[in-house]
Amino acid sequence: MQVGTEIAKFERRQKDNIVLNPEENGRYYEGDIVLDAEQAYQIYESTIQHGRRTKRKFIRSELRRWDSHKPIVYSFDGSHTRREQRVIELALEHWHNITCLNFERRDDEIQENRIIFTDVDGCASNVGRHPLGEPQFVSLAPECIRV
Repeated sequence: MQVGTEIAKFERRQKDNIVLNPEENGRYYEGDIVLDAEQAYQIYESTIQHGRRTKRKFIRSELRRWDSHKPIVYSFDGSHTRREQRVIELALEHWHNITCLNFERRDDEIQENRIIFTDVDGCASNVGRHPLGEPQFVSLAPECIRV
């Protein structure tokens, strides 16, 4: 079969599998991961070659990795309540305590490479930082924010 035909079938299945639960949105890989075309193709190729998805390091590109020597800057776009923001910040604090990740909230207008928490499309995000230095949006609907 041609790769183009298989990709079209894959895309149709993705569209057909949309689930109303924002935590398990069928439009995204594994329910909450936004893939760019290259990432989707890598997963597709791996599945075709091995008959199943193989486990490996997901973020291959150095451009998508956050600098481990600097804090990951984050901000909120205004779509979350103060309580929701606090729960998100508690989660970031937890990750800081169990990993080498450091987070720093900055509410300035500079839109450099940072995470921006929003509520635009359920619970989903790309993996890693934006390779062109643009903001990385993490969508968290109220249903996704709980202690």
